[in-house]
Amino acid sequence: LVSELTGTSKSPSFCFAETTIEIRPSRRRFDERLCCSFVQGLTHLGALAAMPYPSTILLVTSVVATCTALTSAYAGITWEVPLSTSGSQCTCDKRGVLKLTFNTRERRCAEITMLFENSNEWSFNIGDSRTNNGYAGDAGTQSNDAEVNSRSKTIMVFGRDNPSGGSYGNQAQQPNFLDGVVRMTVADNHFRADNGDSIVSVNNDRLFRLNGQADSEGPVNHDVYVGLNRVVQSTSRVGTGLCWVGVKWRSSCSRITYPTSSLPSQLSPFREA
Repeated sequence: LVSELTGTSKSPSFCFAETTIEIRPSRRRFDERLCCSFVQGLTHLGALAAMPYPSTILLVTSVVATCTALTSAYAGITWEVPLSTSGSQCTCDKRGVLKLTFNTRERRCAEITMLFENSNEWSFNIGDSRTNNGYAGDAGTQSNDAEVNSRSKTIMVFGRDNPSGGSYGNQAQQPNFLDGVVRMTVADNHFRADNGDSIVSVNNDRLFRLNGQADSEGPVNHDVYVGLNRVVQSTSRVGTGLCWVGVKWRSSCSRITYPTSSLPSQLSPFREA
C-alpha cells in the first residue's frame, strides 16, 4: 500500500513524517476510527493533519478532521486559523492558515509541497508575520515580515522591512509558475520553489528571519505562517486553486534533493477526472 502511494518500499511511518492537508472536499467518507487508531499508534510522530482525501487515495493516508490533534505545538505545526468547512465540490477553495515553528535543530527547514489546479488570485501566502497580507505588508506587526504570495499563477517573493524605511521590496517574481506540483523550501534567509520546469530561489538576509534575530516592531519569533487560498492576515484577499498541501520538516534545506520527475505520478491520485 505504501509503495503504491509514495513510490517507495519504506514503512508506513514514512507516510506520516509530514503534514498533509486535502483542501478539496472528498467524494466519500472513510472509517474515522480505523484511521485515527492507525495514526496514533505510530511511533514516528511527525505532524499530521488532513481533511478526507478523494476516494482514489488509500485508506491509510486518509486522516479526517478528528485526527487533526496530531497537528500540535509538539510537532511544530498548528492551525492559526482552522481549515474552513465550507467549500464547493472539487473547486479547491477551502481556506485556513498554518503556523510553522522553527524552534528545534530538527526544524530548521520546512519543505512545503503544494498542488495547484487553476490557481486564481491569492491561492497561497507564506509570511514571517501573522499579519502578512501580500506585497510586503503587515501593518507594522513585525519588522521581520518577509513573505511569498501568489497572484493567480504568478509567484512573488518580498523582503522584510528595510531599517532605513519601507520594505526591501520584490526579491523575485515568475509568471505562469503555479501550476501542478510546486515544491518549496523555507528557512532562515532562504526561499526556493521548484515546479519541475523552472526554479525561483532567493538566499539573502532580506528574507525570513528564523534564528532569533531582533525585531524592531514586535517580539522575536521563530514562526512562519502559510495562508491557504487566502493571505495570512485575513480573508480580505482570497483565492482558489490550491488543492493539497504537504509540510515536511528538515534539519537543513541543503540536504534536500528534488526528484521533480517523480512528483506528478506520486500526487496523481489527488486529481479527479
